Amino acid sequence: MIVTLPYEEVHLPMETILEEQMQALKRAGFDTAKFGYTGVRRDNSPTAYTFKLTDLAQARQDAWGDTSKHIDLDDRVLQEKVGILKPYVELLFGKPFDKPLDIRLVPSAQYLKEINKRAKSLYNKLQAPYSPLQNPPASSLHTHSQEILISDKAIFNVETDKGIASRTEQLWPEHWLEYNLFNSLADAAFRQARQEWGEDYVKIFKPLPSQWAFGVQMMRETVNQRMQEKAYAANPIWAIDCVLDFFSTVCQNKNTMEANVRLLQYRFVRALERKGKTLAQISMIDMAIGPPMISFVTGTQHPDNPFFGKKAAFYENGAR
Repeated sequence: MIVTLPYEEVHLPMETILEEQMQALKRAGFDTAKFGYTGVRRDNSPTAYTFKLTDLAQARQDAWGDTSKHIDLDDRVLQEKVGILKPYVELLFGKPFDKPLDIRLVPSAQYLKEINKRAKSLYNKLQAPYSPLQNPPASSLHTHSQEILISDKAIFNVETDKGIASRTEQLWPEHWLEYNLFNSLADAAFRQARQEWGEDYVKIFKPLPSQWAFGVQMMRETVNQRMQEKAYAANPIWAIDCVLDFFSTVCQNKNTMEANVRLLQYRFVRALERKGKTLAQISMIDMAIGPPMISFVTGTQHPDNPFFGKKAAFYENGAR
């Protein structure tokens, strides 16, 4: 499957993209004067916003510190949250979950150990080296074992100039819990739609070149970012987390090939949305390639994927 668009249909001005991020923060009630400013070109026309990411990160930490909005997470609360968020993910993604998904609460003391155990098992099946994680993510999707793991306490890394100094635990800030559950469910929706689930994950990725698998990972992160951007319309408090994620994945402040490809993929996904494709359909594409070498952008998938035909048909026709 090859999807090709002229570059002029894909290109979205950076000013437009950054203005959207700033407007999201404004709708959430943040004082955006603290987070960015607009520069001026020589002809006195405004340039794009320049974001002050350290101030954004501090504002997020301040929001985490509001203990009146912290919750004591147990299985009952977790399943209630999942029951609310799961249909929301399905609506925004454009396809229901159709495979088993176990969402498990893990004591914080065992959380990192459980993540590494599952990851090591998967890497052994892929016959790839595995370096254990030292700092756990807020929630963790494991496609091979069809699970989402989440700690019963929110775990925060305390960073210094020399790296991670320590980890602290506290009751979950409610919006941070919901945001991370939403992201893990969105990632699961992406993997299920692409048939990268259970043993099929190994079947698909074991023969793939590592750079191609990395391309799929970047597409997953791009689709997840678009899911977040659609979601914060109804959940404005998520905006600051979403904007920070945008700058850590889609719009990295560096002139490298990876950074340029990430921004191109974001624009490509947005262009396909404008043409009426759902995020579920767009997820069938492995990666996008394009300028500066050529004047069009191409989305493709690896021809050796055992689900190549099914994915191509779903991209064209939707529900299967």
